[in-house]
Amino acid sequence: MIETSCTVAGFSNVLEHNQGLDAGNGGKTEVFLSYLKEEMAVSDDVSAGPDDRAAADSDTEKAAEYNQDIAAIKEKGIVAFIIEQREKRIREEILASMGLTEEALAEMPSEQRARIEKIIAEEIKKRMSAETLMQDNKNRKSDTARLMAAVTMEMGPGIF
Repeated sequence: MIETSCTVAGFSNVLEHNQGLDAGNGGKTEVFLSYLKEEMAVSDDVSAGPDDRAAADSDTEKAAEYNQDIAAIKEKGIVAFIIEQREKRIREEILASMGLTEEALAEMPSEQRARIEKIIAEEIKKRMSAETLMQDNKNRKSDTARLMAAVTMEMGPGIF
């Protein structure tokens, strides 16, 4: 069995430790950390079935998926890969909320499918923008808190 959660957890710790080094990247480090934590939670929820053969097949599938992810990261870059993965997850959520699957969508008449694809694309864009705004706001609050702490240390506790 390939254990990717240890690698992901280790990488997550490195990024958390070095967050201040790339503060000007528009919150991409935080988005990436969020993605890693979600992936770790998903992998922790996956349990092997009672049948050893099914578990082995599952491990093989996970290894193949992991290798595909690594190849995609090498090809597109980590930031593009993370954005793409988040868009896929949002798309799945939207389709599920509509009671649809990719297969059902593919079977629809082209005009109906095009309308639904447009709605999905707009919703993905809206959700991605909202996540970015929320992360930017979180970063500003964190920067303000650090600044206030620095001023308090320099000027004394009675300054505010």
